[in-house]
Amino acid sequence: MAGMTLRIRMMASGEEVCAISLAEIDMLISASDRSTSALEQYLQSLIDVPRFRQRLVCEDCTVLEDAARFDTFEQLMLVSLPLAPNSAEQASELEQAARNNNARKVEEMLHACQEPNGLGAVIPLIEAADRGHQVCVRLLLDARADANAARPDTGATPLVLAAYNGHLEVIHTLLEEGADKDKATTVTGATPLCLAARNGHLEVVRALLEEGAGKDTARTDTGATPLFAAAETGHMEVCLLYTSDAADEHRDV
Repeated sequence: MAGMTLRIRMMASGEEVCAISLAEIDMLISASDRSTSALEQYLQSLIDVPRFRQRLVCEDCTVLEDAARFDTFEQLMLVSLPLAPNSAEQASELEQAARNNNARKVEEMLHACQEPNGLGAVIPLIEAADRGHQVCVRLLLDARADANAARPDTGATPLVLAAYNGHLEVIHTLLEEGADKDKATTVTGATPLCLAARNGHLEVVRALLEEGAGKDTARTDTGATPLFAAAETGHMEVCLLYTSDAADEHRDV
């Protein structure tokens, strides 16, 4: 493919999605992974269709497998698949796979165009975030799962549960995908920051403060602020972080 350009068009409309040279491919996609899956990951950013619902087809109408190399082609067609019909059984199966950190099963179901948001109170992303299953969280978000989905009974979001349990890597991933850093539970009004502070998760508190989370937002049930919650439970390192952060703000004025 040296000196050539790979052109990708939508199969349905013939509209060109992109034309990328080998030099551009070298910059955009790792040389160690020239798989169809890697190309679909890149295309996701161009057409806002999750990679799981993309199928790349060569000129003889053969669908490329995820592991197949794409850099031997000059022309490819792209098919965007709709979500498959959802059912309570399928939603429960995906939720269980996310809860059990069965990333292979999660990816398999998403590649079959399974609805990533579950059904009703069955929310796979919440189960993965609650338990700190980073790979499953990443897969579900790649499939466009709602980063702000909430449990109907408590209003707890993936970020709330990850903060409560101190899952720092999951916190970063959720924030990168637009999770609301200040969305509180509906039962207690506790924000992710308040819960992380109460449980002494210093690095989670630091990450949320750096993202601009409301540092003085109080719970609606007790009126406790994150700083009060940290002091009440004896997490002095969190209190010190708060006071040093406040001092920095004062110096900046």
